[in-house]
Amino acid sequence: MIDLASRIRTVGRRQPIRRPARAARTGLRALWGTRGQSMVEFAVILPVMLTVVGAAIDMSRLYQAWNVLEASTRDAAEYAATKDASSPAATADAAKVVCTETAGLPGYTATASAPGCSSPAVTTTWKSDATAPGANSTYPLVTVTVTTSLPFRTLFPYPLFTQGGAWTLRSSQTYSILQGR
Repeated sequence: MIDLASRIRTVGRRQPIRRPARAARTGLRALWGTRGQSMVEFAVILPVMLTVVGAAIDMSRLYQAWNVLEASTRDAAEYAATKDASSPAATADAAKVVCTETAGLPGYTATASAPGCSSPAVTTTWKSDATAPGANSTYPLVTVTVTTSLPFRTLFPYPLFTQGGAWTLRSSQTYSILQGR
C-alpha cells in the first residue's frame, strides 16, 4: 500500500506519455493501411459509377433520337398533306422528309440504290374527304398520318430494360388541311 507522503512526492514529476501502438507508426507504413482500404472502396464503387454514367449517356441519346423522330414525323405529315394530292406521292414525300431529318441518328440506314433510307421505316395513310365540315369537291379535307419506327441500339445491353441492347422508337403524327386554299 502506498502512503500519502510517497504519493505527494511523485505527483510533481513528469510521467512519460503512453501512446497507442497504432499511433506510433509513421511515414509510409501509416499510409499503406489507408491506401489499401481506399483501393478496395474504389473497386467496389467503380462499376456502380460506370453504370450510372453509361445509363445517363444512353438516356440522353435516346431522348434526343426520340425528339428528332417525333419532329421529323410531324414535319413529314404536314409536308405530305400540304403538297400532294395523292397517296403514292404523299408516301414518297413523307419518306424523303423523315430520311433527311433523321440522317444523324443511331439506327439510321441509308439505301444505296434509291434516295431515301430503309431505317427508319415510314408508313403513310392518306385520306381525302369532300364531305367534311368546310370541305367540298374543289377543296377536300386531306388527312395524312405518318408512322415511323427506328431501331435504337444502346451503348450497353441493359438486361432489364432492353431486348439485347435495342429499343424500337415509334412515332405517329396526323395532319389535316383543306387542300387548294
